[in-house]
Amino acid sequence: MKRAEPGWVVLALAGLAALIGSFLPFYTYAGDTRVTVWGHGLFPIATLIPLVGVAFAVEALSVALMGHEPRSPFRSFTWEQARLAGGAFAIVLALSYLVHDRAGGRLGSGYFLLMFAALATFAGGVMTRRAQLVRAGDALVEPDALEEPDALEEPLRRPDVVAIHWRAERTAEARIEATQAEDAEKAEKQEEAEEPTPVPV
Repeated sequence: MKRAEPGWVVLALAGLAALIGSFLPFYTYAGDTRVTVWGHGLFPIATLIPLVGVAFAVEALSVALMGHEPRSPFRSFTWEQARLAGGAFAIVLALSYLVHDRAGGRLGSGYFLLMFAALATFAGGVMTRRAQLVRAGDALVEPDALEEPDALEEPLRRPDVVAIHWRAERTAEARIEATQAEDAEKAEKQEEAEEPTPVPV
């Protein structure tokens, strides 16, 4: 089940780190002045970094509770694509603040924790993606799963798994056709060998 996969655990921990990091100082200035992502000058752009992590952490928790992913709200995009794109976006956004003008301030502990959370979110997206592809491949090669359509109902909702299943079916059909053609050729040769040889008069 998905609740046992480490990718979902990584996503949940990344969201927790992002939430904590959002309340830690993103910038620190002289005189013990600290600014978080909710402060003036950083909200709402920098706030997107923790929001992305928290959003996918909530999804990971819902998977742990329900045992399956909720329906994707992104129209033509799947949850897998959204996790990878969201994690990459958070990383790029966090990196941009390395060269951003800080008006004499320094990067605080909140920034580094949010950077870690962005990297962990992307890593969790990769891990869940790989785990789902492996599980889909295992389901396609198990005879019992192929005989029971309900066993493939969930993975077949995804276009990539549909394509894998279609290729597997075409490959199996091609092998069957090749075997039948070979058997027919052998039978024809056997019939020719069994025909009596005409005796010359």
